[in-house]
Amino acid sequence: LAQRSSRSIDVHASRDIQFSFLKTDDNFIFLGSLRSDPWISLFSEQLDFQFLVSKGSLEEVIRNVRPRRGEQPLYVQTAKGGATGQSFAIIAFVRNPDQDGQVLLLAGLNAEGTRAAGKLVTDLPRLSMALRECGMPPTGPLQHFEVLLRVKTMANTPSESDVVTCHILPETSKD
Repeated sequence: LAQRSSRSIDVHASRDIQFSFLKTDDNFIFLGSLRSDPWISLFSEQLDFQFLVSKGSLEEVIRNVRPRRGEQPLYVQTAKGGATGQSFAIIAFVRNPDQDGQVLLLAGLNAEGTRAAGKLVTDLPRLSMALRECGMPPTGPLQHFEVLLRVKTMANTPSESDVVTCHILPETSKD
């Protein structure tokens, strides 16, 4: 994506990022869930699909804080520890709070989910189709959104993914 836009990207591990890095009008991409990338928590208030740790099992789940008709309030993976099953991931495009920059979050309940989210955002025709189905025309202004993916996994590999739902997020003013 950066190459198509003739932009350079600086890559940093989450443990090497400092809060002051985010206090700029730069754009950011964060990969991983709350457990692997704690910076995700800075954007939770803007998200409809939030990561949390289930008290009973200590497993991460995705909570739908504003479920719509036909949506579940909680999304729990069955592919645990590299097993075959299903997992979930989010792709979220949100505002960097108090700044003019934007943030893209690619986060799965497991590594396979994060990998599937990354594949979708780098497949521009498929991403464009998913956003169109969400109600965002390709010629209109880009809105903040969140996509929930269901990911089928086998042997630590995402075999396929599909969009469960998409939410256009309400615009929040810069504080």
